[in-house]
Amino acid sequence: MIRAARIGVVGLLGLGMATPAFAQDPLQPYQMVRSLQLVQDKLASGDHAALPMQNKLLEMVDARFRASKPDDFKEPRNLSALLVYGMSGGNPATVGSVTGRIQLDQTNQVIVDGILDSLGGQPGPAIAALEPVDPMTLSPDIGAFVALIKGSLLSVEDPVQALKLLDQARLLSPGTLVEEAALRRSIGLAALHGDAARFALASTQYASRFLYSPYASQFADAFVSGAIALDGAIGQDKLAES
Repeated sequence: MIRAARIGVVGLLGLGMATPAFAQDPLQPYQMVRSLQLVQDKLASGDHAALPMQNKLLEMVDARFRASKPDDFKEPRNLSALLVYGMSGGNPATVGSVTGRIQLDQTNQVIVDGILDSLGGQPGPAIAALEPVDPMTLSPDIGAFVALIKGSLLSVEDPVQALKLLDQARLLSPGTLVEEAALRRSIGLAALHGDAARFALASTQYASRFLYSPYASQFADAFVSGAIALDGAIGQDKLAES
């Protein structure tokens, strides 16, 4: 994931308060997406106050991409930011509109197709589009999201492969909302696959790292369902540790 130095909420609020000296120099899309990711990481760590900031930044980033020109994407970081935006809860209509105006290489086009199919509720085409893409060959910021999406899409069809992909997402983006989501999904998949050891480990890791995430209620639901499904396969001591 695109990384940057940690900055406070006051600094982020400054995005909308440019001084006249900088009024003619709008932020690049990749700079705005960095700020979005920083806020999302704060959410993962339990800062619920960052949720409205995330929503506001999504609106700002969306507007910036809609106003972008093809020349903006001569800067490779802006293209990467567009893909990250699409995989971070961005507006698929915006992603489709922007990518329709620029030339993409084969790999990026495949990723865009997979993003749009996934967001459009078409898991079959999304799986087919992303099938040849190895997340570990991509830059970490893109690869982490691709691994998360592929893992989520394959969770029913191939839970073993899905778990491997979710592990890749965590490896590529530790301490982020991507890792939080990947770890949370891993818990349900481990239970579905009957992997009691993996279920216990993932539950312990989630509880120690992301228990105050705004999505922790989903973890709780997956944990209770998994503990019931694996009754007898996992010791009470392990459940207590989780």
